[in-house]
Formats: sequence, C-alpha cells, structure tokens
Amino acid sequence: MSEINFARYRAYVDARVEANNAMIALLAGSRLAAHNLQLHNGSPHQLPGLFPAVKDIDRFNLLPDRASQLLLDADAHLAAVAIPYALAVYEAFVKDAITMLEDAGYAVSHARGALNAGRMHTTFFDAAGVAEPADVIPLFHVLRCLRNAQIHHAGQVTQEVTEALDSLTQLQRERWEQLTMLPLDSVIKDRKLHFTIGHLIAAFAVTKEAARRINEVLRQKLSRETWAKFAVADFAESAEHPRNSRQWKKGLLGFARFHYLGGLNLSSAELELAARASGFWTATSW
Repeated sequence: MSEINFARYRAYVDARVEANNAMIALLAGSRLAAHNLQLHNGSPHQLPGLFPAVKDIDRFNLLPDRASQLLLDADAHLAAVAIPYALAVYEAFVKDAITMLEDAGYAVSHARGALNAGRMHTTFFDAAGVAEPADVIPLFHVLRCLRNAQIHHAGQVTQEVTEALDSLTQLQRERWEQLTMLPLDSVIKDRKLHFTIGHLIAAFAVTKEAARRINEVLRQKLSRETWAKFAVADFAESAEHPRNSRQWKKGLLGFARFHYLGGLNLSSAELELAARASGFWTATSW
C-alpha cells in the first residue's frame, strides 16, 4: 500500500516512531541494568551505595537482587504504559482525519460521543462511505478496552474486555496471537490484566496498520484538487526559496513527487492551479 505522506500523517508517524523507540529503549535499558546487577548478586549494599554517581539512584533504594528482579519484570509495566501512549497518539490522528473529510464536504456525524475512541472509526468510515477494515479495527477495540480497564479499573478485567475478546473471529484471533506471540486468553490472569512485551508490540502494530488504512481512504475520497492544495501549503510552510522563483517551483514539484505519492502523481499543471488559488504563486508565467 502506497501512502500519501501529507503533513499531519508525517507528524503522526514521527510521534508513533518516537513513542515506540522510547518504550523499546526503556525495555532494553531495564534488561541491561538487570544484567549488570547480576555482578552484585548477594551484595549487602543497596544501590545508592554501589552506584553513588547515578542520578536519582536513591529513589531505587534496594538491594541488587531485588532490584534486578524488578527490572526483569518491567515488561508488564512498560506495556501497561505503552498501550495508552500508542492509542493516544493514534486517536489524535483519527480525529484529524475526520476533520479532513468534513472540510472536504463529507457529512460527518456530530452525535454525542461520535469522536470518542469507541466510535471514532464508525464516524470516519461512515462519512467516507467505506466499510471498517474487519482485520484491524476489532483489534484496536481490544486494545482500547484493555487500556480502559488498566486506567479506570486498576487493571481489573472488565466485562468490556471479555466482550471484546469474545467478539473476535478466528482470523482476528489468529492475527492477535501472531502479534502478541501468546494465546489470546493469556492477557488475563486471576481476573487481572497480564501484559507482556507482545502486547506492547501489538499496540504499535495495530495502530500503525489502522492509520495506513485511514490514509488510503483519504487518498480515495479527497479530490486531486484538495491534495494539490495540501501539497502546496505543506511545501510553502518550509520553503527556503522566494515565491515565484524557478527554485520555488522546482522545489514544489520535487516535494510533491516525494511526499504526495499513493498513486496521485500530481501534475505540474495541478500544482500550479493550487499554488495560484492559494496565493503562493502570483507570477504570470509558471
């Protein structure tokens, strides 16, 4: 699937990558720290005494053995943090995509709750007149319900969670288990949520794929004129050459070829019309 890398989508991708890298860095850091602490197994000295030069080490005032075990068990805590993080970044993008449809003249629902996480996909796809992707959106809802249970119910398994899990088809279940590398019901243990690194991976993978599907719908539903206007405004925001110059025009054409792909292939004439309509190009000749 070829994506259109318009400004808001690039911002979403950058935020998702940054969040993903931060979580993986914390995970790797916890394991590296646990590995290094093995050198101090059995020591009677607490961490501040062993590593006095480490900033804020006094907040982790434990013996090495206990600290090492906590660090090795950090996966569950990081996943519990990462799922809300990944979903928050993604949900902001979906809401902006809904606004893009509305600005383009599509009838968007303004019913109460139409933009909340549970209904935003229905709002977007109904406005576009396209069916929700059955292979990815239900997995998002599983993540959403897990997030809600973690945040609002202290990790207790809710009816919302069990219903979301039970509603998955066999294919959806297989996809979830492929992403998490675990059986579906492993996320529940003693009526509590039990997160692993697999759930962290699933959170970023599912939202990445769902965003790509939304990108594709926008490509299909927004007019070429609209995309040309987006490309011009996007380029003009960071263009270094003066308007109406040969370099500005050349830069715009290259920018559109690089970022506004997805089968668009915006022509020079289309970009000229958009640039003139937007007031970014006022010279007589193009």
